[in-house]
Formats: sequence, C-alpha cells, structure tokens
Amino acid sequence: MIVRCLLCHAENVEVSERISVSELAGLYGKMLSESIREEFEGHKEISFYQCGECDLRFFFPTITGSEAFYEQLQRFDWYYLQEKDEYNFAARFIAEGDSVLEIGCGRGAFAKKIMAGDYTGIEFSGKARSRAQEEGFHIIKETIQDHAKTNGRKYNVVCSFQVLEHVADVNGFLKDSVECLKPGGLLIISVPSADSFVSRVTNGILNMPPHHVTWWSDRCLGAISEMFGLDMVELDHEILADIHKDWYAATLTLNALNAALRRSQRLIDTSLLGRTLGRFATAVGRYYGLVLSDRNLRPRGHSVTAVYRKPGGE
Repeated sequence: MIVRCLLCHAENVEVSERISVSELAGLYGKMLSESIREEFEGHKEISFYQCGECDLRFFFPTITGSEAFYEQLQRFDWYYLQEKDEYNFAARFIAEGDSVLEIGCGRGAFAKKIMAGDYTGIEFSGKARSRAQEEGFHIIKETIQDHAKTNGRKYNVVCSFQVLEHVADVNGFLKDSVECLKPGGLLIISVPSADSFVSRVTNGILNMPPHHVTWWSDRCLGAISEMFGLDMVELDHEILADIHKDWYAATLTLNALNAALRRSQRLIDTSLLGRTLGRFATAVGRYYGLVLSDRNLRPRGHSVTAVYRKPGGE
C-alpha cells in the first residue's frame, strides 16, 4: 500500500517510528480510567511518518477519535481552557463588524473575546455546543466541507484553534476553509508546534491518535501558503505557558537522561527503565519549573499561530 502525505499528497514520506496500539491504548486507559481500545478499529500498529516535501508529520492509519472519546476528555478542567495566548493574538486581527467563522469553537471561549458583526461557530461535541449556545452564540453541527458548499466567499475571517491536528483530511479542510473566505480575508490557524518541546515528549499520548493525527512545523505551515495561494501575514510562537512549565522541565530532564544513557528518545516508552526515568524527570521538573517563573527566561511554548491572507479584495 502506498502511503501519501495527508497535506501535499506526496509519496516522499518516511517512517520514523512504529507504535504498538496495545501500549498506546493502555496509556490512554490509565489516564481515562477506562478502555478506548475500540477507537483503534482493530489496528495493532500505527506508523509515524514525515513528509520530505512539505515536512508534515502524521500518523497512519489516520485514526480519529469518536464523539464519545472527546466527551471523556471533557471531564478534565484543562481540556477547554478559557484563556490562551493564541486567542489574544488572533483577536488583534478581527475588527468590529467582521464576519467570522470559527471551526471547532468548543464552548465559545474565543467568541467571547471578539466583537464580530456576524459570528458562526462549528462544533461537533454536543456538550460543548450546548454551553456555547447558552452564551448566545450561533453554533452549528456541520463539517467545513458541507458549510463551504453554501457559504463560499462569505467570511472576513476563518479561524481554528487546536483543531487541524485532529483532522484526517487536512488538505480538504484547508481548501474548504479558504473557500469560505472573502477575497482579502484572513485564515487563522493555531496548532501545537512541532518545533517546540512538544515534539520531544515521551508518552505524550494526547499528541497521538486517536486525539492528534498530524504534527505541524513552521516549514509545514509555510507550505500551506504556497499550496493554497495565500500570503503569510504572521507566524507567532507563544511563550511557554504557566500550565506547561513543569511539563517542559520534565521533558528537558528526560531527554538529557536518555542522552546520557545513550537511549533513543521514543514517542512511547513503557519499559521499566523508561518508567523509572520518567518518574524521576517529573519530580525534577517540578523543581526546575520554579526557575521558569520569569517569562523572560522561558522558551517557545506549546502552540504556534499562523495568519494568512487570501489574495484579492480592496
């Protein structure tokens, strides 16, 4: 079977790691306190690829989570954060009176930050959709593909925050997002950065299927502008957030330990030594995280936000 890049459809892709579904499902089971084995559709192994053309990193087969899976994650308070640096950054590009489409709007956290003249949110989670509707926002359950069929060139801004990495058909998602933009309109995309510490995390299961299926580097985000005829307006990396300080420090420590022991860094490591090193790194990370209380000392954080302009308009 020929595997092609999910973004540019090139065949120039290489496997960087193979992941046992049994191990991955086991880690999810510990976090959620219940099995999600059925989410993996009977697959025993998932491969992690990198595209040599556009630099997209992706998992194949592309297994995306069900609504039930996301309902389980919403039990955690941190899953839908109300305050994010990316929201404040993106809000600067939206003027009063703009028509805005937000794909994967969650509970409406970003909608509360802007004064759009016409706001539409797309959301598939029933619980999140109900919460946003209670706030008075216009929220619909519809794919961007279907929405684009009847809403072409309608919006001044189309945005998505921490959504693209969950999507299997990223090429179609982006194509239809651009279709919904007026000429001169802005496409705003925020994703976890593959150029940050996130790409060096071991057992970071939320950055793997069935939660995330793609990883995005700056190079890959730049490829989007070329592929879809967009102008890159700005690329913004957030500073390491307070909520991620200990995580960053633990990741840095574990990477250093593995390097000292000449162990390869892997996406999943459930070995006895790996678990022992992981616990030690977590303990050290809590201490080292205190050093990062000064924002001026912090590295780039979890997320990157790209702003593109569709050609045309005034």
